[in-house]
Amino acid sequence: MGFGARPCPYAGSRVEYGDVFIALAEIAVAIAGFSGIVAVFGARSAGQWTRDDRLRLAFLLVCSLTVVFFSLLPFAMTALHLPATVLWRAASGLLAIWLVLGNVLAFRSIALVRHEFQSESRPWLKGLVRAGDTASVVLLFYNVIWMAEVGLFLLALLWLLLQSVIMFAELLGFTAGRAV
Repeated sequence: MGFGARPCPYAGSRVEYGDVFIALAEIAVAIAGFSGIVAVFGARSAGQWTRDDRLRLAFLLVCSLTVVFFSLLPFAMTALHLPATVLWRAASGLLAIWLVLGNVLAFRSIALVRHEFQSESRPWLKGLVRAGDTASVVLLFYNVIWMAEVGLFLLALLWLLLQSVIMFAELLGFTAGRAV
């Protein structure tokens, strides 16, 4: 299986970096859960949600749940007894396609609330997200075509997790360039 491979007690089979995938899924669930707490107990609980806040929450939940799904996908694919190269190519390809479709839908959603989103969001943040997503898709397709390794797949999941953290910080009002 390669360096770092060990039996995964969660799936009853061998998955490279199985503990890392489980940890990513747990962190993503925690971020999504805390966003629910912010929604229920925060200032927005009184119905003071802007369209921008709803959009941030939606992005946070989509990013978090994407990390959960794609962190667990290798276990299901391993249960199908797929060779490691097929597993990482398929998982990377599916995640790349999901990111492309997700970005198309995200840009459409942002366009619908452009006047609010443009006024409240920082240009550097949107640029960072676009650059990171583009880099992730390119690296994932590179993984599909040439590498077929776990590393680039993990990097893409970490990027999505970072986006969830950024959106969570945005919901709380803790970002650079904006006073709380």
